[in-house]
Amino acid sequence: MYKTLIIVLSIGFLVSSCQVGENAAPADDPLVGQLSTSTLETNALPNNDLKTPTVEPQPYSTYQFLSPVDLEGKLFLGSFHKGNYVMMDFNKKSISTLYLPQSCYFLVKHMESICEQRIDSISSMVYLLNHKNGEKDYFLGKYPSSWEIINDNTIIGYIEKGNGKTILKSYNIEKKEITEIYEYNLLNGRYLIPSVSNSLQDMIGIDYKDNQNDLDNTWYMVPVNGNDIYKTNIPEDIVALNEIVWAPNDRYVVLLGYNRNKKNPSKEIFPCGTTVILYNPHQETDTKMIDMPSGRCITPFSLYYNHLWSPDGTKLAIVLDERDICISDQADDFSKCLLIPGVERNDLFIANFAWSPKSDGILTINNQLEIDFLDLTNFKTTTIINLNGLPATGIYDVMEWRN
Repeated sequence: MYKTLIIVLSIGFLVSSCQVGENAAPADDPLVGQLSTSTLETNALPNNDLKTPTVEPQPYSTYQFLSPVDLEGKLFLGSFHKGNYVMMDFNKKSISTLYLPQSCYFLVKHMESICEQRIDSISSMVYLLNHKNGEKDYFLGKYPSSWEIINDNTIIGYIEKGNGKTILKSYNIEKKEITEIYEYNLLNGRYLIPSVSNSLQDMIGIDYKDNQNDLDNTWYMVPVNGNDIYKTNIPEDIVALNEIVWAPNDRYVVLLGYNRNKKNPSKEIFPCGTTVILYNPHQETDTKMIDMPSGRCITPFSLYYNHLWSPDGTKLAIVLDERDICISDQADDFSKCLLIPGVERNDLFIANFAWSPKSDGILTINNQLEIDFLDLTNFKTTTIINLNGLPATGIYDVMEWRN
């Protein structure tokens, strides 16, 4: 699955309104330095696709850039499938390219990656790759499985056991401990495997009921410490779509849907999400519906979640029509969503976005690899840089902004 890839970047090319040039001195950042070529080369995933040549991870390169806005921390952008990552250090005004094995998600906090090893065309095994010592931990065993990152320290694994049964396990990355939390029966595909809360206490999923009728999809709740599946109190006229996002403190979970009795501004063949619900699983009377801008679409099945909670849990950012962002604020009791226009050209769309560590701004990257900063203190949008020309460019399905 891997092949040697060498791309030469011309020195001093101009991007957007910012200058990027090659930095001859090696990066002194320990996070970058530990991702050495020798470590990653010896731990590339095995070649299970004979049609694709092998790729060995390449050494990182570092470039300097000038930003029109003073930002802090580090932005990590990456492609899970390709293993190409970019780290922007706003304090040092530098950009470093990192190369991981393919199908690896870089866990920024832990200097490890969660990776998939393909078994066949539809099944994978999951393991944790330690970049310091090269060890692989098949923490879910060598079974077909999938995974979801719940928070900085927790991964949820879904292990397929056959006959419609799936076992949910939580893995503590720091303690290297795994706990079985639930055994789940798909009941002939009626229930979507649920999303687990950050505290690992509650789960919520979608009940498809009649698979031939999309208009009857609704939500169900399952307490982790019990087996009873029960309906939510969300009105029956709201059709459930597959996007479920828990708040950092688990008070609310974002549910996306649309009203079956109203005309839906469909996006190609998919219905648009037009109703955003903040559901409180422990106090249903606290459940809220956000008053959204009319006529706008929250596009289902994008590469990223269209809803993203701020780190402090006081704000919710929502992407509309893949072009604009609106903010719902706890200060307004999450009653409305303030539109912040972003992309102004018809050929551009938001490809991913991330909150600042202080919850006071958002960085977006569009399909032309332009990175914009949305300053929520003055509601101004500024283009920071264009990454076109960097070796590690592509679809960035991973985007995290850290201190």
